[in-house]
Amino acid sequence: MESLRKRQQFAGELLNDADLRAPTLSAHLRVLRQCGLVICRRRGTRLEYQLNSTALRLAHNWLATFKPDATKRSAT
Repeated sequence: MESLRKRQQFAGELLNDADLRAPTLSAHLRVLRQCGLVICRRRGTRLEYQLNSTALRLAHNWLATFKPDATKRSAT
């Protein structure tokens, strides 16, 4: 996902940046697509990926609700 923060990329470009084999990267991208965190577009015979910033923002905000409140920690 770090590579996709910079710009949308084709699967082959992601493979060059990642220390993964193609089947492993494909499985990871499939899970990210199913979760809605990555958007995939077909460009001819190639697949282009980009982060879904809206979904990532929603996930970030939801996960932040689990962060311990600083005032509660200091009271214990």
